[in-house]
Amino acid sequence: MCKSCAHSIPLCDCKIIENSGVICQNRKRKSSPVYSFSRKSNVCECIVADRPHNSVHREENKVKSKILIVDDAELNRELLKEILKEDYEILEADNGEIALKVLEEEHENISAILLDLIIPVMDGFGLLKLLNEHHLISKIPVLVISGENSIQNEQKCFDYGISDFIGKPFNAKLVRKRVQNAVDIYSYKNHLEKKVQEQTVVLQDAYQKLKGQSDLLKRRHQQIIDVLATVVESRNLESGINA
Repeated sequence: MCKSCAHSIPLCDCKIIENSGVICQNRKRKSSPVYSFSRKSNVCECIVADRPHNSVHREENKVKSKILIVDDAELNRELLKEILKEDYEILEADNGEIALKVLEEEHENISAILLDLIIPVMDGFGLLKLLNEHHLISKIPVLVISGENSIQNEQKCFDYGISDFIGKPFNAKLVRKRVQNAVDIYSYKNHLEKKVQEQTVVLQDAYQKLKGQSDLLKRRHQQIIDVLATVVESRNLESGINA
């Protein structure tokens, strides 16, 4: 029992605050309630304050972006998964054909692809070619897993539109940074493209409205000209008859 506040709390840690009363808080138990103080008629008492219902950690509520790792070496997939699992939900494929099926189902939810070039069934270059044909490489960043420094392969990969390389052996900090940079850049790029498309639709609607108004004004202008022409012609006829 707490001597300062007479509250029967295990491991209670009370603090005396001058001219304020007693603050009692069980700091040693994470699951314990929050305690505050009140002062009524010079008597200090502990009041149990409910924790906010929304006190769940943001990390628990946050929906993780998805990363697709395409590599036939299970060890490589496990290492990359261990490096990235805190920030991303990991999808895996051990050949190009399976990767393509995953992309067909999840392409709208995948934030990046980590691709090894030497994989069975369909190699990395074959998958890159299909990503280009389906215009996915402009929406999803591709980082190539590479253990060699072949300038020819690097040039070919960049020609296909990849974002970056991840070298072997893996450096955890570099892997996380390269992946995050690629995801952020594409996220911002896709956001801007979406805004441009939305603005384009708005401008097209405005143009159609202005065009409709312009056509209406032209018709009314022509109607006025026709009416004036009819009036002039009638007066000419009347003048000829009177003459």
